[in-house]
Amino acid sequence: MTKTVGRFAYDPETGTLTGPMAYMQSDDYRRVMAQIKAGADPCGAFRYSPDPITALLVTVQTDYAGWHGRETFNRMRGA
Repeated sequence: MTKTVGRFAYDPETGTLTGPMAYMQSDDYRRVMAQIKAGADPCGAFRYSPDPITALLVTVQTDYAGWHGRETFNRMRGA
């Protein structure tokens, strides 16, 4: 059964994580995934989530929210 948090979903049958393409192609996404793979817990989700998949989704959604906010702000100010 696919699990979803915010704009992200994980399909356990395929092992696929899906979300907004622009973010998933960004350096921010690559950075947060590298941190997770290295055993870091960037937003504390792995300590408090009921399972690792929820923790992954919460962490990526949290990072995405920051990325999206920066992207929106920069577009609004013409950067």
